[in-house]
Amino acid sequence: MFKFSLFVLFVFLLGGNVLSAVDAPELRCVSVDSVGDVTLTWVSPADPSNEFLSYNVFVSPNNTGPFTSTVVNGIATNSFVDNINDASLNSYFYYLETVYDDGFGPMSSVSSVIGETILPIFGIVTDSTAIVNWNPVFDPNIVSNSGVYSIFRRIGTVGSFTNIGTANYGNENISDVFKVCSEIIFYRIETIDGSGCVSKSAFLQGEFEDETSPATPIYDSITVDNSSQKVVMGWKPSSSQDTEGYIILYYTKATAAYGIRDTVLGINSTVYLENSPLIDPTLNWEQYTLFAFDSCGYPLKNSSPGADFQKTMHLTFVPNTCDNTVTLTWTAYWNWLDLDGYEVLVSVNGSPYQLAATIAATDTTFTHQKTDDLAIYCYKISAVNVTRTKTSSSNRQCATANSLIIPAKQYFKKVTVENNQDIQIESLTDSNLAVSNYVLFRSLERFENFFEVGRTPFDNSSIIKMNDVNANVDQTSYYYRIGVEDTCGSLLFISRPASSIFLKGVMDEDSLNVSLTWNEYFGWDTVFSGVEEYAINLIIDGQKMQVGMVPSGITNFTVPMLDKITLGANFCFQIEAREGDGNRFGQKDTVVSNQVCFTDNLKVFVPNAFRPGGENPVFYPVFSFGDISSYHMYIYDRWGQLIYETIDINQGWDGMVNDGLAEFGVYVYRLEVANFTGAHYKKSGTFVLLR
Repeated sequence: MFKFSLFVLFVFLLGGNVLSAVDAPELRCVSVDSVGDVTLTWVSPADPSNEFLSYNVFVSPNNTGPFTSTVVNGIATNSFVDNINDASLNSYFYYLETVYDDGFGPMSSVSSVIGETILPIFGIVTDSTAIVNWNPVFDPNIVSNSGVYSIFRRIGTVGSFTNIGTANYGNENISDVFKVCSEIIFYRIETIDGSGCVSKSAFLQGEFEDETSPATPIYDSITVDNSSQKVVMGWKPSSSQDTEGYIILYYTKATAAYGIRDTVLGINSTVYLENSPLIDPTLNWEQYTLFAFDSCGYPLKNSSPGADFQKTMHLTFVPNTCDNTVTLTWTAYWNWLDLDGYEVLVSVNGSPYQLAATIAATDTTFTHQKTDDLAIYCYKISAVNVTRTKTSSSNRQCATANSLIIPAKQYFKKVTVENNQDIQIESLTDSNLAVSNYVLFRSLERFENFFEVGRTPFDNSSIIKMNDVNANVDQTSYYYRIGVEDTCGSLLFISRPASSIFLKGVMDEDSLNVSLTWNEYFGWDTVFSGVEEYAINLIIDGQKMQVGMVPSGITNFTVPMLDKITLGANFCFQIEAREGDGNRFGQKDTVVSNQVCFTDNLKVFVPNAFRPGGENPVFYPVFSFGDISSYHMYIYDRWGQLIYETIDINQGWDGMVNDGLAEFGVYVYRLEVANFTGAHYKKSGTFVLLR
C-alpha cells in the first residue's frame, strides 16, 4: 500500500507522464575537405517529449581518447564542420551524444558509433605504379553504408578527379598504374551512405617522374638498296609500349663520332631509308645505330640505350685485264651473332643476279673468272644469317666490257697557276680503286692532241696532286686529263678535261686604264657546280686586293689605275675563279690565273760626259715613257760630297759649284724616278765633266 502511494505521488509530480529519454544521433558520414577541415553528417533522433537540449560532438586524434567536445544546438541540425585544418595530415576520431532533460535535469544519451576520417597513404610506389592504402570510416561498417569505396585520381594541380576504380569495404587498398613524365598525382577515397551523404578522404598526393627508359630496339640489318644504291635500315619495335619513336645516329668517319641523323616517329615505324646525297655507300662503308625514346619526348626525358651499331658492306673490285678476272673485296658485316657467311652475286649484261659463290663468314675476298670479256659484269655481296631469315646487301660494282674501270669519282678539284710559274693539278679520286698509276695528259685543245706530261703511282689517297712544271703560264692556257692505268699497264679510264686560266692585259698609257681578258675555266661543270664568279685581284708590292668581280660567262674587265698606284710600286693582276654551290662531292674550291704585270715601261738614257759651253752644256738624263710622278737627281764629287741635286726633270747640272766652275774630272750621279703606272727606276753611275 505504501509503495503504491509513492508511485502515484511520483507520477503526479511528473505531471502524469512516464519517464522517457532521447537517443544519440546516428553518425553516417565523416568527410575531409581540401583544406583539412572535417564535416560530420548524422541522422537526428526522435524527440516526442520535446526533451532535447543539444548535441555534443567529441573529437580525438586517438580512438581511445582523450576526447574534447563541442556543443551543437538544434535537434534538426544534422551536420557539423570541425575547422581542425589538419585532417589532411592526421586521422581524427569522432562520436556524438544527445543532451536532454527528462525532468530530472540534463542527461547525456549513449554514444553514437565512432567514425574516423579517411587518411590514405602510399604503399609500394614506382615511377608508373602506386599502391594506395587507407583506413575505414567505421569499424565495423554501419548497416546504412554502401560497403563500396570509389577511388578518384587527378594528374596535375588543376582539373577534375577521375574515378579509376572501386574497392569493397574491408579491402582498403588499390593498385594504380599510370604514365606521367613529371607530375603531381592526387588521390581521394569516397564511400556513400544510404542517407545520401558521402565520406571523403583527405587528399593524398605524390610527385612522380618517369625514369624508366624504353627497351632497346633490336637492330635487324643495314643494307644497300639495289635500285637506289642508298642505305636502308631495319629493326624490330621496342617492347616498351610507351615508345614514341626512334632516333637514327650516323657515324662520321672524320670525327670518329656519332651524331643525330634523323627521327622516325611511331613505335611500329621500323624502316629508315637514307636520302642524303652526301652519304654514299658506293664510295665507302656507312655506319649507323639507333635508340628508342618514349612519349615524354627526346631529349627531354627517357631514351633507351643505343643498339649495337651496324655498317654497310662496301664492295670494291680490281679487274685484271691480263687474265680476265675480277677480284672482289668487301668490308665484313658487323654485329650479327648468327652470321653464316656471304653470297657472291653476279649479273651479266643486266640479267637477274645469280649466285656465283658462297664464302665463309671469316673471308671477305673472292676472284671471279669472267667468261666473256665483252660483257658487262655487275657484282654485289649478300650477308646471310644461319636461318636465312636476315640478309644484307653491299653496294653494286660493275666491270664494263674489256674490264674498263669507271671510278666512282674522278674529277678535277682545281687546275691552278702556282707561284706564277707552273700549274698545279688536284683531282678527287676513288681511293678504293686498286690501280697502278695515274697519268697526267696535257693539250692546247679541249678534246684532241693530248700527250703525257707526268704520272704518279697509286697510293690509296683520295686526292691526287701533280705539277706541270714545264707549262708556260704567261703564254697560254692548257687543258688537262687524268688517266687510270691498271696493273697490266693498260689505260682503263681517262677523265673529262679541265683547263687552266690564262690572263692577258693591256694598259693605255694615256688613260692608265688596264684592259684584262681571260678564258673561261672548265672542270667544275662536271660535278653540278661550275664557276660562280671571277674575282679580279690587284697585287701591289705583294699585297693582294680585290678590285672587281664578274659572274660566270664574262671574261673581260677594265681597271682604272690612276688613283690606285702607289708611287714606285710594281703592280700585277690575277683572276680568281670561285666555285659555286652544288658540288655533289661536297667540295668548293678556287683557282687562280697567271699574273699580268706592268713594270717594264720606264726607259732612261744617261749621258757619260758633257762640256759646259759645248754641244752638251748641261748634264741631265733623257726619259722615253709616260708622265713622271716623281724625280730626284743627285751629283757627287770624287770624294762623295753632294754638290748638286734637283727634283725638276727639266733642270740639269751646268757644271757650277758654289758660283764657280767645277773642275775637269769624273763625277757620280744617282737617279730616283717613277711614273704613274708604278714603274720605279733607280740608277747610279759616273760621267766626265770636260773643259
